[in-house]
Amino acid sequence: MIRQHRRTAALVVFLGAAFLSACTIGEMERPGAGNATEETAVVTERPGPGTPVARERIVVPPGTSVAVADTSGVTTYGEADEGPAWSTSKVPLALAALCANPGVIDDVEKALTASDNEAAARLWQSLGAPQEAGAAVEAILREAGDDHTRVETRRVRPEFSSFGQTRWALPDQAAFAVVLPTLDGAQPVLEAMGRVIPEQSYGLGTIEAMRFKGGWGPDEWGRYTVRQFGLIETPCGIKGVAVAAQPPDGTYEGGQRLLTEVAQELAPALRC
Repeated sequence: MIRQHRRTAALVVFLGAAFLSACTIGEMERPGAGNATEETAVVTERPGPGTPVARERIVVPPGTSVAVADTSGVTTYGEADEGPAWSTSKVPLALAALCANPGVIDDVEKALTASDNEAAARLWQSLGAPQEAGAAVEAILREAGDDHTRVETRRVRPEFSSFGQTRWALPDQAAFAVVLPTLDGAQPVLEAMGRVIPEQSYGLGTIEAMRFKGGWGPDEWGRYTVRQFGLIETPCGIKGVAVAAQPPDGTYEGGQRLLTEVAQELAPALRC
């Protein structure tokens, strides 16, 4: 089944606004590593002007969703529920905190390379009260052209960070990744995204030269969603990728395996 959905004008604004940008302003920690059964693909294409993002059909395993973006638009595959952003939200948080205070660089490094929750909490607190912190992180998203994602400031699940429960859609993440290098102050963030520790370098981390961040956590019944987003330089420009997995066995390790399988499918399509 193929579904097509077009929002060209919105994507042009989203992807183009960041080139005018300026710096204006957790999940459960587990160690980590099922193969999927029959593969399926459901494609949603939302192209902008120019060459379409994906020239070939990408087949993704059941239980996964993928978004691939460049300056021409975003293409999505799969139907898995992407769940909360979890620690992928630490990327705009880190940039917001750096914009406010470059002295937090050590916590940025820890939060992005090892997904250190305590470091991320300090970054959040450095931005003021929860509403102030949320507004600062949203300002980064708005500078990147995302005019609708709302950063969660309430502890909707007391055992987890508020910002980790943000609903940040995969297409919006992929589009954000494309324009992240254009945002003022982003270089330290990008560098840290290129130094993720080996234990968390599954999935997109298996693609050479990918800068990425992962996030993972359980729902109320203990079933894990595992997410990643990142960007890669190609001969035809920056491409952004966001992926999510909800493994049949509900485990973090099962999600890792699914995302690695997705990355193997994606890698050839990211070569232009």
